Amino acid sequence: MADIGNRGSDESAAPQDGLTFGPHTAITATTEHTGTAVIEAEPAPGGNPSVTQDPAVTEDPALTEAPALWQDPQARQGHRRNWTLAAPGRVRRAWTSLPVVVWLITGLWGCLLAAATIVWPVGYGLDESAHIDMSYAYSHSLHLYGPAERTFAAAIGGFQHYYTGHPPSPSLAKASLPPRGERPTFNQLGGNAPNSTGVDQMVQHPPAYYLLGAAVFDTPGVSRLAFDQQIALVRLVSLLLILPIPALAWATAKRLGARPPVAVGAAAVVLGIPGLIRVGSSVTNDSLIVLSGGVLTYLAARVMTGDTRRRTAGWIAFWLCVALLTKAFGGVFPFVVLAAYLVQWRTTRRLPVVQVLICAAGGALGALWWLRNVIVYGHLQPGGWGEDFEANTFKRAGKPGQIHDYLPGALVRLISRVWDGLGIPDRPSQPPLLVWGWVFLAMVGLLAALLIRQKAAYGRAKSVVMVLPLVLTAVVVVTAEWHDYFIYHVYAGLQGRYLYPGIVGVAAAVVVGLQQLLLPQFRRGLAVGTTILALVGIGSSFFLVGRAWFANGSVTLVGSLHEAAGTMLRISPWPQWATLLPFVGAVLLAVVTVAAIARMPDGDDADPGGHSAFKTVEPLDPAPVAG
Repeated sequence: MADIGNRGSDESAAPQDGLTFGPHTAITATTEHTGTAVIEAEPAPGGNPSVTQDPAVTEDPALTEAPALWQDPQARQGHRRNWTLAAPGRVRRAWTSLPVVVWLITGLWGCLLAAATIVWPVGYGLDESAHIDMSYAYSHSLHLYGPAERTFAAAIGGFQHYYTGHPPSPSLAKASLPPRGERPTFNQLGGNAPNSTGVDQMVQHPPAYYLLGAAVFDTPGVSRLAFDQQIALVRLVSLLLILPIPALAWATAKRLGARPPVAVGAAAVVLGIPGLIRVGSSVTNDSLIVLSGGVLTYLAARVMTGDTRRRTAGWIAFWLCVALLTKAFGGVFPFVVLAAYLVQWRTTRRLPVVQVLICAAGGALGALWWLRNVIVYGHLQPGGWGEDFEANTFKRAGKPGQIHDYLPGALVRLISRVWDGLGIPDRPSQPPLLVWGWVFLAMVGLLAALLIRQKAAYGRAKSVVMVLPLVLTAVVVVTAEWHDYFIYHVYAGLQGRYLYPGIVGVAAAVVVGLQQLLLPQFRRGLAVGTTILALVGIGSSFFLVGRAWFANGSVTLVGSLHEAAGTMLRISPWPQWATLLPFVGAVLLAVVTVAAIARMPDGDDADPGGHSAFKTVEPLDPAPVAG
């Protein structure tokens, strides 16, 4: 069954078959106030269909009156319903469930991701050259490298010479990049031959993401393209992986009881994170772990709201395996899944043991990589640079670091870089007011979600599970980097992007918390305000990077923007029209999206089935999302 209206206790349950006229058809009804009512017909005297109801919502009159409505066309006209045929036992495709406004946000998100591939040129994502090298390595061989065993391919060092350093100094306007059509291929730059200039530390990561990149490099015809076009195509993998994140945030918030305008606010929160856009426009395994974390968070929300089907457990097992075979941070999600099932058990007093075992099997399969590390190297994750890297790189401090000195600086860097981290690693930076304004908004929403009693049963416990991925990841990061600070007094590896696998749950919990604080008539304003604030932040980040990296010394604003645009058009892998297209599309979709959100109904009258900008058939199902 779909979401049954966010009406108090556990408001949703597992989908069931619809009204059956024969072995091949079913019918599903969406109601104005309750989401989807499922009606089952059995051959019985009188032909009256029977209603299958969630015990938690048996008091809902929209469900109990469904048989009468089916028999009386005039009664049906008084209720806004969408009747749609679907094959029994099969899941409706996810795209039929998304409201128009969520589609608009997703399209806007895609344009911003595509534009970001121009704003951050090839090789200028965080650690991007190393991730490109690992993808390129797996395109030649499936050999699993040990610590310090992989040196950069000659082609990687070869294309870096065309640019002006990391960060660019001088401006990228001085880059010696040949004109399009004359740029060399990877093979012409030396191919996979070892380059003695550096060690690729990314051998420390499992290969799941790099195999996707390798598949692009191995696609027929790709090797004949210029190096920057090859990298741009591999970047497309990250773009597609990150593309569903706003929709997942919307679906998760909706599952947890957010009203339609508030749930759209969750998608807008994701939209306002420049660092996440940078991840989705770069060659990096962060994109796959972010998608895995987002899907697992959504599935955990389904479990906590009554979806204990084995199929859902199977998808959880699959994505647990993917997360663990992508990055070590995937190790926090088995605890998140376990916590979700515990909340479900506390709600229903029944623990689906078989489903838990299915999830455990997926986690165990993904854990084989880490078991191999322990057996072969004696460490869960040996350092990719080798054991002596820190000692050879940093100067040992005269006295040990103190925890009270370390924690404040570590937390400020980690939290602020969630909404910042535009440069390498920081500068140029967003205005502090914008960064900490987002932090303040998020903290208010989280505190409200965790402290204020919600209508949904165990709502606060569900919010705790939603923020658990981010909290556990932050604990791992801060604890791991304490070692370097204790010995060398340096902050290393405190990247806000490490927290992005938990961003879907945090966005959902934030808006659910803010919903507790807002009167119904202000809920649409929350969605509009967060969307506008997000667009201001993204526009600011593009402007700051463009002026700092691409301008050629002009002292005027208009002059520097003109220089930056000219440089982007010159060094882009694509023709000028294709380079401009995502920027133009982003501007147009931004206007349309804000207008559509502004037209959404306010308060409890916001009906997904009754408004053109928020029309849906049934809630998102995990299987098509995961696939």
